Amino acid sequence: MRLLYIVLGLLFFCGMLAADSAGGSELARVGIPRFVNVERDKDYEWVEISLPEVISNSMKARFEFISQDQKLVDSAFAAANKQSANTLAGLQTWLAEDFRAEKKSGYPSATALAAVAAEAQCDILIVGKFRVDRENSRISMQALIYNAESKRFIGRVEEESDITNRVFRHIDNLASAIVSTIYQYALQANKGSSYSHLRLLVLVPAFDTTEERQRAESELFALKKELSLRTPGNYLTVFEFFTKYKVAQAEQEHALQLAQHRDRRRIKAWLERYGVTDAYLVFVSENKVNITAVSERRIAETSYPVGSDLTARRQALDKVSEKTALQKTQRTQDRHFAVHAGLSGSRGMLFSGTRIGILAGPTLHASLRLWPFFEPQFRIEGHFGFRREDFAGLAGASLLGGLGYTWNKSRFALTPYAVAGIFTAHVRTIYAQTTVLLPGVTAGAIATWYIRSHWGVSLAVSGYYISDPQAPALFYTAALSTVLRFQ
Repeated sequence: MRLLYIVLGLLFFCGMLAADSAGGSELARVGIPRFVNVERDKDYEWVEISLPEVISNSMKARFEFISQDQKLVDSAFAAANKQSANTLAGLQTWLAEDFRAEKKSGYPSATALAAVAAEAQCDILIVGKFRVDRENSRISMQALIYNAESKRFIGRVEEESDITNRVFRHIDNLASAIVSTIYQYALQANKGSSYSHLRLLVLVPAFDTTEERQRAESELFALKKELSLRTPGNYLTVFEFFTKYKVAQAEQEHALQLAQHRDRRRIKAWLERYGVTDAYLVFVSENKVNITAVSERRIAETSYPVGSDLTARRQALDKVSEKTALQKTQRTQDRHFAVHAGLSGSRGMLFSGTRIGILAGPTLHASLRLWPFFEPQFRIEGHFGFRREDFAGLAGASLLGGLGYTWNKSRFALTPYAVAGIFTAHVRTIYAQTTVLLPGVTAGAIATWYIRSHWGVSLAVSGYYISDPQAPALFYTAALSTVLRFQ
């Protein structure tokens, strides 16, 4: 029993370690060093600091993440930029570019930023540069987004502007494009159903004249364009939704009636009937645009005057936009910890031909993927035999460990495995009783269906050979279990 407690303790510890290592709830650390002033123009040194601040503020409005210490990031970036190692040559070349199209070298080697990210302890690194062309009164800005875990660039963003007051707007555009790129990356890393990421704009037809209708539609489509730029998604007007999902005429009239009465909660309930749990309701009156964001967790509301500029619209959207947790790179393919707990049934026989009969008992199987092709397996089984002819009963257990591998496809997973260990049991016959401690080997496969992302059911089949010099045995086992998976 002491050995059993030790094994269970190790399984629990390994599971917690795997769940924590997978970073399922750990926020990403984001570092943004000072932008490089290619021409070293002293009149525009403020841009070196301003760009990282604007980008960081835009990200904070849209994501939940850990902003890495600025001094640490700047120090790591400056140190790397001064080195002459070949691994950093690509970074130095990129930073030295003068932005002329014919001389652009594209992305530097990903290795060039690996050292910077490691030194700055960042999961996402955003590096950038700008160049002021006084002759043509232009400023060009460029940023690269690097993911440390996957060791690759996930985006490149560029903006160019006249050296006028419009430069501030283009700095905002650069920040918005970076946020959009990172959101798109996060969306691809956490794919869901088509409905779960649907953004629906509902235009309330509260107008009496053609002029009022045109003003309302103009505001709606301006908002739709801004939402598409800041957060990639599927944005539809209620009329487009009617057509795409073939909503019956009576239902269309019901929905529009709810919209005219601005009954937000009933509109939300109506949308949920069609599987839409994330939407923007846009009400346009004579001089105000009202936005209500509804999701499974909350309802948030804001408004701004009709005809407001881009900045006012963005500030309003920031108030109702639900923040996305920007997590460390998902490692669902690299790391997971799954526990199968259930009941098993076995049919066994001795190699002499004697049939043992049916054995049943609880089973616990755990798989822990530490690296892409290294997935240890641990198995604990209880065995209880029923009276049959001369056989009076059996009570025992198995402790096994080995290797396997899990293939995942959508909700289905298949895990072939091979484990070895010990079989111990107290066996009773009508003539005598004895206790055995024998080596055993099991090979089999587990088919799993995940009803939810972290929970499902599994069916395992296996063959279990018990080595006994006097009477070796073979069991054929099937186990039905419930599954919990941590990533």
